[in-house]
Amino acid sequence: DDEETIKEKEFNLSILASKKPYFFIYNYDKLKSEYMEYYKFNNQACRVKYKCEIHELYKKENKTQREKEFITNFEFGCPVNYSPCLCNKIAWMIEDHFRNVKFNYKLKDFDCNLLKNPEIKYSKAMYKKIEEIKKLVNIGANSYIQERHFRRAFHEAKESLKNGVAQTNNFLQVMYDILENKSLEEGSDKQIVDVMNKIDDAMIKYSNIFDKNIGNILSSIKKGHANVLDLSQVDESVASVLVSHILRNALQRSKDAASKGENLIENSVFFILEEAHILAPKKRETDSKKWIQRVAREGRKFGLGLCLVSQSPKTVDHDALSQMNNMIILRLVEPEDQRHVQSASESLSKDLVDQLPSLNVGEAIVLGLMSKVPTLVKIDRFKGRRHGDDMDIISHFKNSIQKEKEEIENAQQETLDMGYDY
Repeated sequence: DDEETIKEKEFNLSILASKKPYFFIYNYDKLKSEYMEYYKFNNQACRVKYKCEIHELYKKENKTQREKEFITNFEFGCPVNYSPCLCNKIAWMIEDHFRNVKFNYKLKDFDCNLLKNPEIKYSKAMYKKIEEIKKLVNIGANSYIQERHFRRAFHEAKESLKNGVAQTNNFLQVMYDILENKSLEEGSDKQIVDVMNKIDDAMIKYSNIFDKNIGNILSSIKKGHANVLDLSQVDESVASVLVSHILRNALQRSKDAASKGENLIENSVFFILEEAHILAPKKRETDSKKWIQRVAREGRKFGLGLCLVSQSPKTVDHDALSQMNNMIILRLVEPEDQRHVQSASESLSKDLVDQLPSLNVGEAIVLGLMSKVPTLVKIDRFKGRRHGDDMDIISHFKNSIQKEKEEIENAQQETLDMGYDY
């Protein structure tokens, strides 16, 4: 290109917007979703650090230097442009006007009771149990006919076990037998067989979970000991359902005990959840995430403790992380991990964050209610059995080469011993 064309292109690039303006979130659903996710994360950080919402911080007249830096960083990483153009100002003005307005839509002309089965009454706790088992059996949210057959079989199986007429204590097996009898009736729905197949698969995977003789897992906890529930052999969706089931029942049991005036210490449990970024992920909803958030918010009042352990804190739900009263932070190198942890804690200053990449193995920064000031500690090396360490690949290859060399030498020696020296 000639010099004039180059200048024209440079000028065009200089005036080209790198982001869409803010009001475009009302035109593009994907852009709005990205913005809302970003805003939610930063708004939580703003509430923790400055005790106000982001939109309130913008209106604050005498901002501190740190507050100005927060707004600058927020706008820099924001997926939309916050420039005060006319359309953006109109969008903000309308939002401010309706910010505290709550809309309450009600169906006046439709009787929702028509969708209910008059013969079956579900409590809130029963509904949650059905939802948990339904997910384990892998009946989709849009499989309405299969869900109807499943719910009816669930209710009959529960009554059968309650009255002592069931031939087995395996809950899924009782449901399977009920559906099998219905499938043999003339003119029965073919989707009953589909539900039976899904229950059959679930029985193979989770047979021990649904045995009535085993009882509630909370009742089998040994007090004063570390009780380990190994979920490493199940997939993420199943682990999510099981963790949500345990946390939900633990919270409900403690609430019931509190309402009866019983001693909460008897039902107190301290839950330590490994791989918290799987059970409480930041960017998607799971069953376990909901109950982790609830136990984090309400558990301490009812004798329940919660510890989240993760090697990837940036992918852990911010709401759950910000409810943690104490933190033990080991070496963190990635800046995004550092920012995520810092936004969830008021006590973690920039100076401490800068030290995180330089921590050695076993060194950690302890902060929160357990320590008056952030403290650097050295954790003793665990001398028992360890799992999940990095493989010593160099030693592995050295041993393999040495083993192969020894096998060749032994084979040669055997050949010589047999007289084959050619």
